[in-house]
Amino acid sequence: MVDSDAAKEATSTARNLTPAPAESPDAIDALQAPTAASAQESPPSTIASTVPDKPKQSRLPRPRLRTWTTKGGSNTVNATLTNFNETHVQLLRADNGTRVAVPINLLCLADQQYVDAISAPPHSENAILHVGTVHRVKDGDTVDFHSVNGEQFTLRLEGVDAPESTQQFGPEATRWLTNHVDGKLLRAEVTGQDRYGRALGNLYISKDWVNESLVSAGYAWHYVEYNKDIRLANAQNAARGLAKGLWRDAKRVTPWDYRNGQRIATALPANVPSTRENEVTVFVTDTGTKYHRAGCRHLRKSKYAMPLSRARSAYEPCRVCH
Repeated sequence: MVDSDAAKEATSTARNLTPAPAESPDAIDALQAPTAASAQESPPSTIASTVPDKPKQSRLPRPRLRTWTTKGGSNTVNATLTNFNETHVQLLRADNGTRVAVPINLLCLADQQYVDAISAPPHSENAILHVGTVHRVKDGDTVDFHSVNGEQFTLRLEGVDAPESTQQFGPEATRWLTNHVDGKLLRAEVTGQDRYGRALGNLYISKDWVNESLVSAGYAWHYVEYNKDIRLANAQNAARGLAKGLWRDAKRVTPWDYRNGQRIATALPANVPSTRENEVTVFVTDTGTKYHRAGCRHLRKSKYAMPLSRARSAYEPCRVCH
């Protein structure tokens, strides 16, 4: 809710709003001053104080000026989205600078879908928000994103790693992601950039977190080396327990091992040389589930050297030596 001063200001704005001329193409019924009858049914103070006066800017797309349309398409207005809640959007009209709250159910379907796309709780408060569609799915975890304001960029889904296109289950992962996002309005939350210059971030269809859904379907690993989100870890454990997607095959190669030169599918990481420079060597045992540093007391009975990048795909770090 707004504070008392802001509520008075917003209420005054709604009461004093001058209707646009009937012949004006920018007129929109929902933004016109209320009649005496409608004021009795829905007091201006109720509508104006519905939306908080100080929005969380990280939840709003950039830029926010766009054309809003009523149901039926009869009226449109250019306005900036300044805030929203479950029932209303708060708009700043470009034609006269007035700010009004409009019920979402009076907007056309496309605008309602737009509001729905941005209304899910943000994954990251510091993310840059875009609303748009996927133009092309490049592989199981990378898409070309086109925002409604004309921006285009490649988005790498953060925290997940799908099989490469030339790997087993790579085409299936690409097909799953294509079917999941095709023709839908999405929200992309960009949190940074990877070493290849691609945007890193999270993709949403309304409240469906696509990154998590991809892992839950069994078509991507949780990328634990760069992400510690417990929800992705739980999604992977659930998919593995139900033998979904790539987990149907006991022998597999993680994408990071595949990129690192491993081509032979195994139930556990293949103990073959790494192609990375300055690779750290760790040790595993015959029966253990942890990897260890040299000299760890758990290596007394047996030990086998292995590149750290490979060990991480199937072993956990030893709590004694790490």
